[in-house]
Amino acid sequence: MLAARMWMGLAALAASSRMADGRQVHVNLTTSYLASPLYPILETSEFLSQDDPALFFKYLSAVNMRHNAIKDKHDVNYTKVALEAAADVLPEDSSVSRLLPFVLQTRAHSPSIELFHQLAIESAFKGCPNETVSAWAIIYRSAGCADAVMCDVEDFDSSVLDAAAPALDDSERTCAASGQHDFYLPVDHVYPSTASVAANAPHVVVYGELTSPSFQAFHSKLLPLAVAGSIKYIVRHAPTNNTLPVLVHGYGVTLHVKNMEYKTFDDSKTSKSSSNGTSVDIDDDQDDFVVSVMMKKHDEVAQALRNYLEDFDDASAVDEFASDDVDDAKKKAPWQLTQLGYLAMQYIMASADPLKRLQLLSQNFPKYASSLVLTSKPVAAETIEAMGLVRNQVISQRLHNRIVVNGLPVDFNEYGFNAFDFLKSLSGELRLADTLAKLDPSGTIRGAVGSLSSAPADVRITLRGPVDGFAPLYLNSIETDEETEDWPTDMGILRAPTWNLIYLRKVMYELILVVDPTTKEGIEALNEVNFLRNRQAPIQFGVLWTSPQLLALSAEERAAYTPSVRDEDLATVFHVAKMFHAAKKHSKAARDKYLREVVSVNDLKVKEVLQMYSQAVGERFSNDAWLEDAKAILTDGDNDPVWAMTDLVAAKKLPINSHVFNGVVRNHVHVQEDIMSHFGRDQSLYQELVRGDKITDDADMLNELVGSEESYAVYCPWFDPRYQAPRTVPEFSWDEPAWKQVGSFHAAGTASKPKRQNVLLLANLDTATGAQSAYQALKRVPDYPDLGLTIVHTGASSNTLGHRVSYMLSQLGHTDSTTYMAVVLEVLRLMSKKPEADVLTHARLFLQLHLDAAPNDKILTKLNEWLTSTPSFSHPFSFKVDPHNHVIYVNGRPLDLAASPLSAEHFDVLVVHEASTRSKAVSKAYVAQFKHDNLSVEDAADKSLAFNLVMNAIDEYLKVRRVPSVLPEVNPLYSYETPTSQPSGLDVVAYLDPLSETAQRASGILRMLASVLHAKITLVLLPSPSYEEFPLKRFYRFLWGGSESSSVDFLRLPRKPVLTLNIEPPELWNVQMIQSDVDVDNIQDDASATFYIKDVLVYGQCVDRTIVHYPSLPNGLQLTLERSAGTVHSHKDTVVMKNLGYFQLQAAPGVWELGLAKGRHSKLYELVIQEDRATTVPVIVYDFLSSTLQLVVKKQHGQESVRLLDEDEPAHKTTGEAVEEKSYWRSLVQWGSDPPSSKRDARSGDTIHVFSLATGAWTPYILSMRGR
Repeated sequence: MLAARMWMGLAALAASSRMADGRQVHVNLTTSYLASPLYPILETSEFLSQDDPALFFKYLSAVNMRHNAIKDKHDVNYTKVALEAAADVLPEDSSVSRLLPFVLQTRAHSPSIELFHQLAIESAFKGCPNETVSAWAIIYRSAGCADAVMCDVEDFDSSVLDAAAPALDDSERTCAASGQHDFYLPVDHVYPSTASVAANAPHVVVYGELTSPSFQAFHSKLLPLAVAGSIKYIVRHAPTNNTLPVLVHGYGVTLHVKNMEYKTFDDSKTSKSSSNGTSVDIDDDQDDFVVSVMMKKHDEVAQALRNYLEDFDDASAVDEFASDDVDDAKKKAPWQLTQLGYLAMQYIMASADPLKRLQLLSQNFPKYASSLVLTSKPVAAETIEAMGLVRNQVISQRLHNRIVVNGLPVDFNEYGFNAFDFLKSLSGELRLADTLAKLDPSGTIRGAVGSLSSAPADVRITLRGPVDGFAPLYLNSIETDEETEDWPTDMGILRAPTWNLIYLRKVMYELILVVDPTTKEGIEALNEVNFLRNRQAPIQFGVLWTSPQLLALSAEERAAYTPSVRDEDLATVFHVAKMFHAAKKHSKAARDKYLREVVSVNDLKVKEVLQMYSQAVGERFSNDAWLEDAKAILTDGDNDPVWAMTDLVAAKKLPINSHVFNGVVRNHVHVQEDIMSHFGRDQSLYQELVRGDKITDDADMLNELVGSEESYAVYCPWFDPRYQAPRTVPEFSWDEPAWKQVGSFHAAGTASKPKRQNVLLLANLDTATGAQSAYQALKRVPDYPDLGLTIVHTGASSNTLGHRVSYMLSQLGHTDSTTYMAVVLEVLRLMSKKPEADVLTHARLFLQLHLDAAPNDKILTKLNEWLTSTPSFSHPFSFKVDPHNHVIYVNGRPLDLAASPLSAEHFDVLVVHEASTRSKAVSKAYVAQFKHDNLSVEDAADKSLAFNLVMNAIDEYLKVRRVPSVLPEVNPLYSYETPTSQPSGLDVVAYLDPLSETAQRASGILRMLASVLHAKITLVLLPSPSYEEFPLKRFYRFLWGGSESSSVDFLRLPRKPVLTLNIEPPELWNVQMIQSDVDVDNIQDDASATFYIKDVLVYGQCVDRTIVHYPSLPNGLQLTLERSAGTVHSHKDTVVMKNLGYFQLQAAPGVWELGLAKGRHSKLYELVIQEDRATTVPVIVYDFLSSTLQLVVKKQHGQESVRLLDEDEPAHKTTGEAVEEKSYWRSLVQWGSDPPSSKRDARSGDTIHVFSLATGAWTPYILSMRGR
């Protein structure tokens, strides 16, 4: 049989090889750029600066100290210097320090250094063209125009830094010669000064080699200025003597056994005898590639193989080309083949080091296969059944052939795996682990983190009203409308299983729109609601109509509000809502007709609204005074129904242009997008409640549903898992020493206890809104013994009442005194309602009452004095805030309150939601550590503040969705756990088929994680149930650190088979072969090959947003990518594809400009960056990570209706124009064709499309020829 013969042929290859006859194949991969001998120091600096910019500058100082200590500078071990300097700045026993040597081996940060190298070439060429410089500086205040370029530190003149900032209209200003990109870039190293840096402070960009004396001279002169906040200091690498090849890691190499090797294997001379199993130990391969013990016993194994083949002699005689016989042969496949995966699993789990054996077996399977096929005892049926259950469990969670690192699934499939993305994830996890280990030495918090879910959960608010009420304003009634009278009312229907949506004449689903019905978004949403109503969706619909203008009105402004009655004025939400209520009073039909008319017209005028009302109630043609009557209704003063909706939106803190489905708020109005997920979520909940007899026939079903889950009185943006605080919200470092100068309020008797809830309120106490927010927050403190409240005044540091109260707070420090809290509370209450004079009068009277009760209390006396006068005072965080900041932080998470005062209900929602979700188990575990400690008030405050750091780390941990372990316990039958002597920052679970290509790729990485990073590895083997052909017909290696070699080495390979070499780089590398001593498609002896990364792919999606709400794909739009470095100009181009607007360009590390091709493309389209028009978009290529660009274009004004691919270009062009617009892409697609003729040859009949496909090692050469 064909399958068995091919399989046995490959298995027997191992027996045909002897150790002395083994051959070798070596492969290495380099880059198109070279490196400086200083690369270990440079790349280490990039690695350290990833998460902490300050670490970059600390590292510079450490490198300088270490390098200066070396006397002989001619033979410096820069790797040693780099690692020792890193150890000087990293915490002791840092996980990151263990990762660093591995990162240096992979050369992961070499593109970043090359990026700066290219910038340095460009900068030196233009800024210092006639000098040989190793360090220089550029000073500028506005991007694009340098004030000065200093090619020598002796040229430094501090007066340049003191020059006034240029005026916006300074047309006569001259700029110093500098590089195009000698200005701030997102990848720059900017000194993070703790001092306040003026907005007009000059930027100083210094290029240089970090160890050179000239750079150190610049650095020592500019660093003090950066520390003081006088300049914005930027450092860029300028490596010299770039002569070393960059041998990168992170790719795989395969050696496929030629198919002909199976088909020509001669098994006709075998003799019949019984099969004998052979036990082989491949773990003796200390270099991972030594021939197994089985190979040494060549004669015994060869005889065993011959005996084994003889058992299937009748099957091997079939015609291998007859399909029927092949099908029959598959049915007769030997049990050793069908159970091959289980045999491999048993063989691996029997080893003392299963990880090593997995790597050896999977990566060299053709060599070791016979050790499995000669097994004489089948796998027990119970084992196969148990493995099937486990395998199905893992597959149901989509984790088969995946590795899970701290809950993050990683796909190791060939085309989806980028080792450098994985390295970045590892680095982030290790940094997070170091942070938690520092804050949580006992590990109790890390254990609690497992109970938190990273999956977003829907949160409900209470938002219901009577069906005939004003707010919400209901558009239908499920329980009384005629349209639903035939619907069933028996809830027993929910007890039975069903796959369909259940209809009941009860309110199970309610959707409330929060919109302005005069806006485009509001009209579209109301049309969707009408669409669903017409199709009898089982939903009770309601609306809350309001607008930002109505929400901003004060009580006095609202009382005096009068809607416009001028015919041509634009109608507002007030007009629409008022006339809707009038139509509703008339009849249901009038209400519905009025609403249909309103949502059919954009930009409604006042007269049109009144006309729609009159037509709906039937007065338009029967009453000559219809307009006057409608205006009378509009202005009759009965406006409570209109204001009720605005009041409810304000009270519930609902965002405009949102909808609420059964209490779940969605921050958009595309109601049909989420409606099926809402149905699926809530119908199953109803079924559980009914089956549990928790809902009776006369109960309000929706109230029971909302009551069965935790719900809140008001909406909080934190309920939206996509919420991000605005950039205007100040960011604080919770470990800054300045926090020791900031006090907080506590419930009585709790100041010496660490808190689970730490609230910080930023408010301008000189405003009524800020004072009211502070009052409401402080008023709630006594009800929360686990909470501490800090209030920071954001107003100006001048002699205002708010500033004086801020001084009081600073002097009270951390207090749980009910007396002092009562005084501050009364002052804040008065400040929110009364002018300053009245506040002082009433506050003194209030203070006097307390002084009479405690005449010896010196603090009360001081508080009385501070109401009118305080010493000079500046809050330690005054430079971080401005008077417009109105923000509340709970355990470090911010919420921008904007212009709305904080209410008691809102405060409760924030605190309760935080305690029940984000910090639920973590806060309990954190404070439990100090349960028996006798802490001072100051120590307790420090512990409480440190909890913000813990929660920041937890937020990072939960930022991405994590999955729990599928199998709670280790079963020695199919799983293995590496022994660990101490808690590990990496918990890795690998669900692998041992005979899969994924296992080949992942096995070596698992060993690296265990040996280098001390990760806890849980290996779960999930073999395929059966095989009908040989599973792994290749040898494999994946180069990923962990050894001294920077090349892929196959040692002691069998001599017989012809092999085909393929390289498996990350998808974004354009890899080509530059040297080989053999034909790599037919390797018959030793071989070596060298490949290089010619370019890195820049890819993304291009979208045409000429019509904002209906984006399209600009199929055929030609893009260009260009850059200059010195005298070298590079140009690439491509076109936008029809499928998803995909484009792809090739680029080396550097800063490129992405633009539109000249000619028709740039005439029709223009680029858009954040709604602004642009000629080019900067593209920075500085790493090997996968990233997708999002490119937005729009049609030029006047070209909106012109199609890009229309044949309307001028028929004649000058020779210069033709040459200028000719592109590389056009020459590529026209390669090999004749020049275009003026007339097409006439032809008829069908078209035959001919495609050619080049594969193998010669493909890069063919493609390069086509491009010439």
